[in-house]
Amino acid sequence: MNKEIKARWIKALRSGDYKQGRDRLKRNDTYCCLGVLCDLSVKDGIGNWNGDRFIGGAEKERVTTLPFVIGQWAGMESGEGPAIKLEKGVKVFGRSLIYYNDDEKYSFDQIADLIEENL
Repeated sequence: MNKEIKARWIKALRSGDYKQGRDRLKRNDTYCCLGVLCDLSVKDGIGNWNGDRFIGGAEKERVTTLPFVIGQWAGMESGEGPAIKLEKGVKVFGRSLIYYNDDEKYSFDQIADLIEENL
């Protein structure tokens, strides 16, 4: 992952400027962890919000998964975000950030820790 974007993403997640939501990149005034990354890209002129839908590149609108153009911009895989699974403190291939945000209900601080330690 691009180190500068990673640092900005972690800072944004910990900033308190974003209210955490679930199941969508953005819904009203809430964001999932990947929605925060999308919002950072919008601030860099990559993609745009059409209400709660993200539009970027040649793709159709996205509402639940990371658009390909954002994965390229951030230097990471697209879709559900990077696969991270922790077993007794050891990183192994496994769950996506969507899983930690939506299913495990990790806070943005906890997700920022995962990103910082594993990407």
